[in-house]
Amino acid sequence: MNDVIVLMLLGVISTFVALVYFARKQKDTRSGSPDTTPVRYTTHVRQRMNERGVTSEQVESVLANPARRVPAPHESSVRLEGDFADRVLKVWVVAPWPNRHEIVIKSAAWTDFLITFTIPAGTVSQVKGGGGKIIKEIEQTTGARVAVDRQGAVRVSAKSRASIEAAKQKVMGFAR
Repeated sequence: MNDVIVLMLLGVISTFVALVYFARKQKDTRSGSPDTTPVRYTTHVRQRMNERGVTSEQVESVLANPARRVPAPHESSVRLEGDFADRVLKVWVVAPWPNRHEIVIKSAAWTDFLITFTIPAGTVSQVKGGGGKIIKEIEQTTGARVAVDRQGAVRVSAKSRASIEAAKQKVMGFAR
């Protein structure tokens, strides 16, 4: 009887330990910054943010949930991007990302205009073209960046609204 109780207790303890381990592991793999990690803004960064119309709330929103992460190892930084209505906010932080001790903001700037729309999923291959040929052509002629997923979600970003509109019209023309 005692052996059965000991085995049951060992089973319960090992299950508890495994649950705690996997819960911590899952928490550590989040793409955004930990809620308790301090964020440091240099005087230079604050000046640039003020000139560019970027708020600390917007930066911290990108830190908490970046839409894209682009490593820049030659600069010892990571560029995080966040989509806000019709603009993209790019935030450069000191690598590694995510940092558990302190997040140091190197720069932040609004860059591209952005739109998203959908096309019928059955037309995605027509829009992309073989090897992405049509998308590349659209990007070259309009100056916009175009991404289309398998379900037909389209993301177009560019330096001007005119480039975005031109790219959208070309995508829509191929999606018919």
